[in-house]
Amino acid sequence: TDARSVQELLPIQVRPGTVLGGRYRIVKTLGAGGMGKVFAAHDQQLERPVALKVLAVMGNQSFDPEEMFEREAKLLAGLQHPNIVAVHEMASQGDVNYIVMDLVEGTPGDTVLERVRQQLLGARPRDVRLLSEGISQPRPEGHSTLLDETSWFRGVSRIMAEIVRTIEAAHASGLVHRDIKPQNVMLRGDGRPCILDFGIAGIRDQEGGEVTGGLFGTVPYLAPEQVRASA
Repeated sequence: TDARSVQELLPIQVRPGTVLGGRYRIVKTLGAGGMGKVFAAHDQQLERPVALKVLAVMGNQSFDPEEMFEREAKLLAGLQHPNIVAVHEMASQGDVNYIVMDLVEGTPGDTVLERVRQQLLGARPRDVRLLSEGISQPRPEGHSTLLDETSWFRGVSRIMAEIVRTIEAAHASGLVHRDIKPQNVMLRGDGRPCILDFGIAGIRDQEGGEVTGGLFGTVPYLAPEQVRASA
């Protein structure tokens, strides 16, 4: 499901200016995934920015999107990790189902990669400043960051190590993401990643080690063992 079709499947009343739950005023669109759309919103009760993930109204699916949406909210609520977005609430208003999450200020990994690629095509030397400029987000003051390295390779390695540790922490909780790709990794101003979109995650059977069935994910990024298991 592409971003355009997701937009067409959203409840028509969800747009900038809409207030959900009597408190969350939608400000702007942040992006779309396979099951819904994410908006930046303002929590008028606690006076803070939040992100709202709104479920698209989909039919004729081989799975129950509302069930998967609810499971995503519960899984994320149970994961306590600085590199996994925190969930505050799951609610509905009429036919609108939504999850309230932390608003992560960052740049999607695919956007960063494309910016870096364009710079390299211009024969620019490869150094860690390319990453900083590709992310193009304010750095927190007074804190060391993953982008303090002078070496391009060490800077990239530190970011990748953080991503791997985050996925490892999710696996330790019995959760397999199943759709890790640059688009689902948000990079913050200090280079720290945040893993997004656990909507199609699988749950590992604690006794047998097996993961909930079905072939999900984005084809170019599918793990070979996942494809073989679904063949």
